[in-house]
Amino acid sequence: MGKILMNIILLFCSISGIAQSSDQFITDKGEDVYGNLSGSQVNYLHKIYSMKIGTADELINGRDYIPYYFHSKFKPLLFANKNHSGSVTLNGRKYSNITLKYDTYTDEVIYFDTARTFNYRLYEVSLNKDNIDCFELYFDNDTLNFKYFEGKTAVDQNLQAGFYEVVYDGVSKYLIRHRSSVVERNGTDEYFYSPVGYISLGDGYSKITSLRKFARLFGERSDDVKKFINQRKINIREANKNQILSVLKFYDSQITPAR
Repeated sequence: MGKILMNIILLFCSISGIAQSSDQFITDKGEDVYGNLSGSQVNYLHKIYSMKIGTADELINGRDYIPYYFHSKFKPLLFANKNHSGSVTLNGRKYSNITLKYDTYTDEVIYFDTARTFNYRLYEVSLNKDNIDCFELYFDNDTLNFKYFEGKTAVDQNLQAGFYEVVYDGVSKYLIRHRSSVVERNGTDEYFYSPVGYISLGDGYSKITSLRKFARLFGERSDDVKKFINQRKINIREANKNQILSVLKFYDSQITPAR
């Protein structure tokens, strides 16, 4: 496999060298012969390379991801120390049983293949966000479903553009922005995980902060929601997503007629 890849790389370099060093040859129809030849060969080599590493073109459509946190004790990859698998839907086509990682600092989805190497290191690609419909991370006790909110859609929903975990999509809605912030310690950048929750009751998303602001979002049902929260001794500022989810399901049950 290594010899095959090396030959492909050398051939690619040779073609690129020819295209760059040769005088441009234009036909009477205005066609760039060397440019067309180089482009065709590059596409052909890309196809061969994809076949050799057993990877679909869409999964290597992105940029080379270079880990930048080697010396950091706290790394930006979401739950990197937990075993998980993943799937991603690209332009309507779903790829399952693959290894994905999510960089909470750069907001990148990384295709990661531990079984293969390229240029003597593990093969990692930051996937093109424009192609990602959604992706999932499957852990032993939880499944995280992510959706990308692009510029205008995000602004209309009072959000910043980026990937969000869609925790709940009922009458009320609940998102989590998994993010990290960087702090320099002893000359090393450390990435501290600091997720932010958002809920929507139909008028855009609001950040989850204090109990008072949280309960106020529920309007005429705010007293019922506060009672529910107090009965279950939920600290909104420190609540986990299952606790927030229980509150939203309770609210939905109060405003949705029983069937």
